[in-house]
Amino acid sequence: MKTFLKHKNSDVDFIGIVSAKDWFDGQKIPFPFFEYDYVVGEWCDFYDGENSHIEGKLTYAICKVLDDAEALYKHRVDKFS
Repeated sequence: MKTFLKHKNSDVDFIGIVSAKDWFDGQKIPFPFFEYDYVVGEWCDFYDGENSHIEGKLTYAICKVLDDAEALYKHRVDKFS
């Protein structure tokens, strides 16, 4: 997944800004996400030394403008800090 900002909550838990195309890749969604570029979300990344295994995606926001995504990201990260 292409990430623009990433904060590590624990060894496997992250929150960050991710490319919407990567976040929703292969999923059927009831709205045209391709009009949006960024997702603020949380996920678990189980890295086995060679590959990442992304699980437990939680979408907080879908944004068109990176500035909006950054503001929401900072708000979520402040809650964890």
